Amino acid sequence: METTPFESTPAMFLRKTYELVNTCDPNVATWSDDGLSFVIEDIMTFQNEFVPRYFNHQKMSSFVRQLNLYGFRKVKWDDLTEHGVAFHHPYFQRDRPDLLRCIRKGGAPPRTAAGVEDLRQEVERLQRQLDNTRSELRGLQSIVQRILPQPVSEAPSIGSPLTTCEPSGGLSGLRPELWSVGPNYVDLPIEEELCLS
Repeated sequence: METTPFESTPAMFLRKTYELVNTCDPNVATWSDDGLSFVIEDIMTFQNEFVPRYFNHQKMSSFVRQLNLYGFRKVKWDDLTEHGVAFHHPYFQRDRPDLLRCIRKGGAPPRTAAGVEDLRQEVERLQRQLDNTRSELRGLQSIVQRILPQPVSEAPSIGSPLTTCEPSGGLSGLRPELWSVGPNYVDLPIEEELCLS
């Protein structure tokens, strides 16, 4: 079995970041539902109130730069606010501080059996998310088809005669310019009923 190279003690930045995520107000920053990423929902509060408690600065850019040095990557997260951000590292997980020593400065973690397994799980999660999105799309298409029962290509186009049904007296008594909808459209008198379906 392949082993993961690790430091004897996790770097101070990693320990502080782990503690920060664990103790931060959940409305500001917290773990993702699966515990494999952490999410910063309120960047301004995070950098102004929480970062200075653990680090000698209050710059989000410095914090993100350090994360990048240790191989963290930004990830897309469905439930993020427009100003939120999420970060992932395979060895930075909720309730697993023992994995912090596997994180090395200088980039992405080595491809180990555990790293490959993490990537496999991420691919499976993304595949489930894609399947859910496809299912939602099929549901939306079904709703649209119920609302618009005929394909758009079969619907009357602007400027084409409305011949799907005639008023009680037929269309023969109406001038042809009243049969179409377009720049020259004229409303029929109220007593004339014209069915468009």
